[in-house]
Amino acid sequence: MKKILIVVVMALFAINASAQSPFEKAIGLRLGSGVGVDYKQFISDRNALEFIGSFGLTDPTYITVTGLYEWEWNLTDGLYWFVGPGATLGAYNSNFNVALNGIVGLEYKFNIPLTLGIDASPAWYFLDSAGFGWSAALTVRYCF
Repeated sequence: MKKILIVVVMALFAINASAQSPFEKAIGLRLGSGVGVDYKQFISDRNALEFIGSFGLTDPTYITVTGLYEWEWNLTDGLYWFVGPGATLGAYNSNFNVALNGIVGLEYKFNIPLTLGIDASPAWYFLDSAGFGWSAALTVRYCF
């Protein structure tokens, strides 16, 4: 029994030691239903904050700001998946709206300071445009 406990403790230390964030900070371009600027910063080995400022491609008066808290896990060398909750504030055709949203996606960190990610973000909108919606996006970030 003592040997099993020692093996379990050593395995937990090995898992924690291998759990490293793919980068510290990154900024980039987000392309989806709108165009935006994306900033992501890790606050621990597996937890990150992501901030997105975007505007609509088809309507120049569409603008949003989103904040997300994310958990990130390494799938293979350089490939990560992430999930998390967030909130969005937005203005659409002179109407103000608020949304609670989430995000789930994949991110690949190249051997150079560059990441490429794809994600989906469901949201529940309140106020002027109440209801459910979602978006998907491709993100390219420079890591520093």
